[in-house]
Amino acid sequence: MQTQQLDSTSSLVHRWQPYLEIFKLTLRRMLRSRRTIFTLLVSMFPIALSIVFRLVRHNPRDAHGFVPLITMVFYMMFVIILISLFYGTAIIADEVDGKTLTYLFTRPLHKARILLSKFAAYLVGTVTLVAPSHLLTTLIIATDSNIKEGLLFHIGMSFKYIGVMSLGLLVYGAIFSAFGARFKHAVLWGLLVAFGWEKITLIVPGNIKKFSAIHYLLSVYPRHGLRNRPIQEFLGDSPPTFWVALIMTLLITTLFLYLSIFIFQRREYHTE
Repeated sequence: MQTQQLDSTSSLVHRWQPYLEIFKLTLRRMLRSRRTIFTLLVSMFPIALSIVFRLVRHNPRDAHGFVPLITMVFYMMFVIILISLFYGTAIIADEVDGKTLTYLFTRPLHKARILLSKFAAYLVGTVTLVAPSHLLTTLIIATDSNIKEGLLFHIGMSFKYIGVMSLGLLVYGAIFSAFGARFKHAVLWGLLVAFGWEKITLIVPGNIKKFSAIHYLLSVYPRHGLRNRPIQEFLGDSPPTFWVALIMTLLITTLFLYLSIFIFQRREYHTE
């Protein structure tokens, strides 16, 4: 009985070992790419801004609202979408440009698992790049004399914000990976969605908001320290509840990941 269990475990490890190697290789390439340098530079902006904020005169209300506001406006509406676009569309494109896709296809591997392994590396890598920036920004503001809550409270809030940002990286990564699987110039199409459609739906009233990912991401966004008016303007008169928004975000992610796999399995990629 014990021998059978060992054989079963060994077989499972052997089966998933190639996909683990794909995950690790993708993650290494991702973190060493030029996109990572750009991402780190962009991530320095809120840190620098928080230092400047501490040095200038400000009141307690501004201090309490600094991290929630910069997280929503800068991280959620700019950084998360931008790095999802650059890294998400590159999940397949980098293999095509590097002429390594043919090598993957000649091995007895499931295309769906190849894509999911690379997507998992994308998600781990992007969260790893963004999270330290937010934590450091939070620490700089949380030690301000105008802040009443303790440091642990703000660290806990930072992890909540990172959780929502991770959800954003998940859903936008799935959307842009589908673009990367389908279009040759996926970044251009992605820009139309990221800074066109997703931004237009924020300001246009009505049910059109329900057809954008940012609508559901802002619906699960923590409200602590934020004024109600900007949120109400973005979400409209009848925003979804937390759980409905979370489920919708996961459904959008699943839909576009399935679409990515469907295209990846059937499309012929020219690597020469």
